[in-house]
Amino acid sequence: MKQKSKKAQSAKANGKSLSYYLENRWVQLVLIAILSITYLVNFSAIFDNKLDQNGDNIHYFTLGKAIADGKGMTNIMGFEETPHTHFPPGYPVFVASVLKISPDNIHAVKVANGILMWLAIVLLYVLIKRVSKNTVVAFFSCWLCCFHTRLLRWATIMMSEPLYIVITLLAMLVALELYRRTWKPEKRWLTIVLAVVLGALLSYAYLVRTIGMAIVLAVLAWMFLLGIGNLWTWLKRRNSDSEQVSEIRGRWLRCGLAVLVAGLMFFATQQAWKIRDQHAGKAKGSYTANFNKRADGGEMTTTADWVERIESNAGNFITRWIPNSLFYTQYNLNDKITGKEWFRGIVILLLMGLAILRMKEGKGLVLMYVAITMGVLLVYPEQFGGDRYYIPLMGLFFFLIINGAAGVLAMLYKLVSKNGNPLVLQLVVIGVGVLFFMTPMYAKAQKDDRKLAKIKTWQRYPESPYLNYLQASDFCGRELPKEARILCRKPEVFYMHSNFHKASGIPQEGTPEEVLKFLKEKKADYIIIDAWFGHAYRLIYPTMVKYPQMFRQIATFGNYRPEYQLYPTLVVQFVPTAEE
Repeated sequence: MKQKSKKAQSAKANGKSLSYYLENRWVQLVLIAILSITYLVNFSAIFDNKLDQNGDNIHYFTLGKAIADGKGMTNIMGFEETPHTHFPPGYPVFVASVLKISPDNIHAVKVANGILMWLAIVLLYVLIKRVSKNTVVAFFSCWLCCFHTRLLRWATIMMSEPLYIVITLLAMLVALELYRRTWKPEKRWLTIVLAVVLGALLSYAYLVRTIGMAIVLAVLAWMFLLGIGNLWTWLKRRNSDSEQVSEIRGRWLRCGLAVLVAGLMFFATQQAWKIRDQHAGKAKGSYTANFNKRADGGEMTTTADWVERIESNAGNFITRWIPNSLFYTQYNLNDKITGKEWFRGIVILLLMGLAILRMKEGKGLVLMYVAITMGVLLVYPEQFGGDRYYIPLMGLFFFLIINGAAGVLAMLYKLVSKNGNPLVLQLVVIGVGVLFFMTPMYAKAQKDDRKLAKIKTWQRYPESPYLNYLQASDFCGRELPKEARILCRKPEVFYMHSNFHKASGIPQEGTPEEVLKFLKEKKADYIIIDAWFGHAYRLIYPTMVKYPQMFRQIATFGNYRPEYQLYPTLVVQFVPTAEE
């Protein structure tokens, strides 16, 4: 018994000494420095100088350029500049601030996004440390963020995810700080300042991403419920003069102030932007129509349709998408979900649930934010599924899975020792699992992104319809007048690769006569006929054959290769005044 007691005391002493060591300010700075260097190495390895060709990426840049040029939220890629009503203004304003310093510099925006993701990892470390009181959990959760290929990808393209993550983490930290501040007269001014800052962060989160409503609802609901709980407790004990009762009063007052100030600021912001959109001609939300689209192209019409969608999305999130985000599992959405996939997914959910129960602070806030975000995604169309829309939650997912594992280890430790601290066991087991299992897996997943980053220009892709299209765009930007009216497929891609030359799109169907009428109505001067999408060859080329005198080919990019069904990209001049 004495020997066992000595072992228990020794374990307890070792646990305490490790905790004390990890909490040292200099050790904390070293850990953050390690995370920063690790992130920088991985970010640099996958940093792609080339313009990412997704449409949102380009729209964000051009909106930022419009704001930087003093035109506001304006569509500037078409022949006529019109108010933009699809994307919210939060991220374009950030892009504009970068372009004010470095005009038209795509590389600068990419670097700025990378800095934002680094800041997000540091803030995540601070948040996890605060809510878990466990340095091991905080460090390894953020370590995985430094390697995860999807987070790194969003950090290196011009998208709003990094900015949104930073704002949501700041909002959560401010909310936690606001709740635990004292209500002393000399400190009340700081409480008011924090409430205003919280309102600004929540408002900006909504203006960065529409799904920012999730963090708004989570923070306000969390503080409202805490305020009601503390108010009820104070009402029952208000006749007592104890310091504890005074603190309870201060809590519900702080919560009430935060909900009132932040709620009013958010409402004012939302209404202001809504009025602006209405004045710009927007009849309804841009995302509303998407919710009613089925994967087969039909419309959601019955309750059964919505139940089927929720069941489908829930199954895919639990068994495939979230496990794949954490462990890069293999899956096929067309296959029936197996028992093994369900078991794996449920284990992950249980670990995440245990992680929330183990949190020392803010468990309701984290739970509400994750639950509301995922709740929205459950009713989102299946065809838009995957990790695209929950990328901002990835850091919290890492935290929840690791904190859940730390909870299991703590319970196992208590079966062996009633005394002591399980921190050493957690450090060893989680460290080995993350460093020797998950890190190599995450690094391997970066392989394709690293290869793509090494190719410094799209010109390294010979004889591809995409490359031919980019070469034609570059030619038009260099050789054609700036006022020339050019029609093409993907005008946004053309705009970025033609030195910001305006263009308009082409229809996807129609007879030669209808196409001819369309070209005349658009007052087209030149047309790009490419094989990248095929629409131009299906529509414009038959019109050229029928009315050859109206079309003059001025440039060709690529060769006709029938064995691969590859066609060159043509730049043709449209001359409607030519004799028919």
